[in-house]
Amino acid sequence: MVKLLEISKKLFQLAPWDYMGNEDYCQMFLENEDPLLVCVTGSLVTQNFGFIICRNALQADYFLSLKEKIEEGEISSYRRYQHYALYFKRYDDLEPEEREVFLNMGYQEEFNPVLKHFRWETHATKVSEADLEPLVIILENTYQLIKAVALGEITRTDRDFREVPTRIFNPETKECENFYFPFLEDLFRISPQSSINPDKLAGFQALEGNGMVVEYDLLYLPLKRGDELLALGVLWDVLDGKILEGRFVEVRGTREAAFMNLFLEHVQKYGVFLEVRCRDDIDRKLLASLNLPSKPKFAVGRLENVDRVVREVLAKYY
Repeated sequence: MVKLLEISKKLFQLAPWDYMGNEDYCQMFLENEDPLLVCVTGSLVTQNFGFIICRNALQADYFLSLKEKIEEGEISSYRRYQHYALYFKRYDDLEPEEREVFLNMGYQEEFNPVLKHFRWETHATKVSEADLEPLVIILENTYQLIKAVALGEITRTDRDFREVPTRIFNPETKECENFYFPFLEDLFRISPQSSINPDKLAGFQALEGNGMVVEYDLLYLPLKRGDELLALGVLWDVLDGKILEGRFVEVRGTREAAFMNLFLEHVQKYGVFLEVRCRDDIDRKLLASLNLPSKPKFAVGRLENVDRVVREVLAKYY
């Protein structure tokens, strides 16, 4: 915790929100980490500012999808926020449990650092002990990179493509180097490769097309089972205007794996759909990655029927 406070104070003193915007991404390629996407957020004027940190492609893809202006309800939009964040908050704005931490340490500044881990499947935002040390290292590297920007040690070239502050670990020198480099967005988008168990693949080969156009989603609701939130899977027949499947799903593992497995269950039951409408390009890529012998068309668009089912479920249970 002491190291977190030290590096947070140094980052605060750099005040990057004064000269970097919400789309001025930083990319870092460090030892023992997936490609990292870091973004300055907010401004001192709004007094709501800090850093967003995406440690893997899925977190980054969801974060980058915020700029795509996806048409969806509030419940569905929560999936966009799956990342780590360092915020600076006034002491009076701290949550009681946050204030207690600083009180016990005898630490009180005008703005106090709060590190959070946002996940769609839970309201809890506490960072695990296992994540704390690597996050401090990430923040230390973020400081070195942004300091290079602030001091003019690195500058953009005259090239026409988008460049962002970049920090790369050099395996030969064992040191990190800072410079502006083209934004490698593809590294921050998922490229799933999924395969169906060979023993079950034969069962899909015999399936016929059903001519159906469906909306499909699996999303967490603010309804709890134990400490975790419940997920609702919805499959809607667009042409006949009726719900085919709507049930709570106990997700074991990741939502993405559960999303694909539930879809395969629907294919086994109903056959090969003509078109499957997904919420966003992330879900489209997940389903398209399945090595089905015969695939439907996967489209991205507003799932107005799924959203209506979600509203009805929440009205009944929430």
